Amino acid sequence: MLEKIECWVPRRFRVIARDCVALQPRYRSRADADLTARYRRLRELAHHQPPTHTLRRYLMAHTFTVGREAIRRTLGIEHRPVQLLGAAVVAHGHLAEIVTGEGKTITLFLAAAVHALRGNGVHVITANSYLAARDAAALEPAYRLLGLTVASVPAETHRKARRSAYAADITYGTLADFGFDHLRDALVTDPADRVHRGHHVAILDEADAVLIDEANTSLILTTSTDAAAGRWASALAAVVPRLTPVLDYHGRLGEGQVGYTDRGWRRLHQFSAVDPEAWRSAEFLAAAQNALTAHLLYEVGRDYIVDDEQVLLVDVHTGRSLPGRRLATGLHQALEAKEKLPVRADPVPRASISVQRFLRQYRILGGVSGTVMSEAAELRRVYRLPVTRIPPHRPTRRVDLPDQLYPTSAARDRALVDEVLAAHRQGRPVLVSMPSCSAARNLFRHLTAVGLRPRLLTAEDDQAEAQVISQAGRSGAVTVATGLAGRGTDIRLGGSDTAEARRIRRLGGLLVLAAGRSTSPRADRQLAGRAGRQGDPGTTRFLLSAEDDLLLDNASTELRRVLDAHPGHTETPLVGRPVDRLVRRAQATADWRQFLARRQLQRYDEVIDHQWQAVTRSRNHILTGDLHDALPTLAAAVRGWAPVQLRDVGGRMWPASAFCGPDGAEAATRDRIGDALVQHGQQEIRQRLLAVVAQAWTGHLHTLLVHQDASHAAAWLHLDPVEEFRRVAISSYQNMITLARRELLRTLLQNPSPPVLPLRHRDRRCRGTAQNEPPQDPPSHRPTR
Repeated sequence: MLEKIECWVPRRFRVIARDCVALQPRYRSRADADLTARYRRLRELAHHQPPTHTLRRYLMAHTFTVGREAIRRTLGIEHRPVQLLGAAVVAHGHLAEIVTGEGKTITLFLAAAVHALRGNGVHVITANSYLAARDAAALEPAYRLLGLTVASVPAETHRKARRSAYAADITYGTLADFGFDHLRDALVTDPADRVHRGHHVAILDEADAVLIDEANTSLILTTSTDAAAGRWASALAAVVPRLTPVLDYHGRLGEGQVGYTDRGWRRLHQFSAVDPEAWRSAEFLAAAQNALTAHLLYEVGRDYIVDDEQVLLVDVHTGRSLPGRRLATGLHQALEAKEKLPVRADPVPRASISVQRFLRQYRILGGVSGTVMSEAAELRRVYRLPVTRIPPHRPTRRVDLPDQLYPTSAARDRALVDEVLAAHRQGRPVLVSMPSCSAARNLFRHLTAVGLRPRLLTAEDDQAEAQVISQAGRSGAVTVATGLAGRGTDIRLGGSDTAEARRIRRLGGLLVLAAGRSTSPRADRQLAGRAGRQGDPGTTRFLLSAEDDLLLDNASTELRRVLDAHPGHTETPLVGRPVDRLVRRAQATADWRQFLARRQLQRYDEVIDHQWQAVTRSRNHILTGDLHDALPTLAAAVRGWAPVQLRDVGGRMWPASAFCGPDGAEAATRDRIGDALVQHGQQEIRQRLLAVVAQAWTGHLHTLLVHQDASHAAAWLHLDPVEEFRRVAISSYQNMITLARRELLRTLLQNPSPPVLPLRHRDRRCRGTAQNEPPQDPPSHRPTR
């Protein structure tokens, strides 16, 4: 097998796979204890020998062999050569493209065992919490045979439980689990409260979903606040529906970009009874933008639902509601005002990090996906990750039928029902993918009305999702899914019944139907990969509508040209080269826009990251350093201060020498800081200073987040939005440093309660998720909800 694919995979990976195959007979007859001892010896070699190329090859080949034997004994599965190749790619810190159904879970097991040799902790990032717990539990016997510990990040929020999970050699979890725990660790007031052991190795299952699809997401850790709710949300929500499209606002809905025209701003000023001074503030401008965004881009039942007088966000692709999540800095308030609900105060962001920036912290990053090769250039540029395609174990027998274009979505839905009925009469399993939760429920009702008993898969429950998708290959099964719901779970023809599987193969295997194309060709290939796994037969067909958002937003001119060239058709679909060309153009345009959005976010993120790193270094110095050495440098900040400024931060208890020029003020301040440390002790002073730094950064982060979304206004002046954001960020940072130093001195010299800097609530549309900081143990550390 390995000889047949030499042209596919680089030699250094093939060598590891060949070594493993050659070594396998040596370990086949050994006892379990011998395997455990052998892996322990490999760990000792990894710790004590210099990491030469020869040693790395030796360690990887023998670890693969021991791990392969452990999987065979505990799970009854033997790694195929292509899985060894994939594991070698991931173990080298690369990405491997492995088609759906080729056994990615046990492939990642070997890579994790190699990375665990050095004992620094390996994080395996999966699609959802259910899959993380499932994979950790399924592989635990094999890990235990090697002498390794494995855990999944628990749902409990207490630090002790999560720290125990991170202490394991291998930790399974979701991106949100690892990311939010990292943000919480950055805000601890005691180093012992940290749960992470560092960011050494991350292995990504479904890597394209994390590295590309979620790259525009920001993880924002928030806490509740007693501040007043948005002042302008309700007034603006009443005005925006009175504006006229095109004349008062415009934008590209496909890109999620909308904005007011000059006439729109004038009419907004005319209709809204707002203080004229508000028009000078970025907060009001951002609130106006949020009102327009909520009105045009967010649809009830698709993007959110209203339950018990609350706006609950919904994942448009899976239908999963997201209780407890809020769109940060004003957009959620705009939705509440739009639905005429009580407008609640936004939570206060305490820390933020983008997915890109978080993942780049890992020293070694690798993973697998079925559709990642097309993004190889971007992945190498952003994450420095090479991509290698691994051939399938058996050649694919899937048949991809040409796309069909219908004039209306209603005609397309009728064709979908007919296709499903025809396949169901044959006893062939059918998987239908719909673009949204509402569309999936609508098709479910149509199928039920014609006498079928379909299963609806909306990913509202991860465990039920995996159970439904695992039965989607049974004879006569009809499964309606939203997007890529069920990703990470195989569809086996006939389930566990081999006779039924043979009968389904004779019928042509699984039929995958999709209502429309995705904005990304990768998602379409991932969906098509549901059929024809491991050499099974299968069929795919995409049914498009001239009303699909993809075509209207990204290729409207080409769509009109195609429809005009074929007038008069109603129920007969268009098929052929014009339709294929139309789809390619629309997807290329949408993909390019999403790439530009990711690149723009990366530029914003570089500014925030630079400042966050500086604040983190200062915070760590306070947290772990000797304050007797660190704090006297604050005294230099008073050089050039007037006497009234000294009295403002330190009261009137100053020696006369403090007013004898800059040197006298600095010397007197240094003496008073030393006295405060002696009087109150380092631990008490440390907690006060950390509170000042946290409050200063929170206020600055408010400013950064609102101006990041308000920076679109720079385009009206033909300026670079990122450069305008950079200018505001630098000015705000310098102001934060000045205020923070003043508050630090006041805390040291006046012995007050921990100060609270004034926080101004600003509004911002958050492209990612904001998570309220949960209660932590011990109880004394619980934030106010």
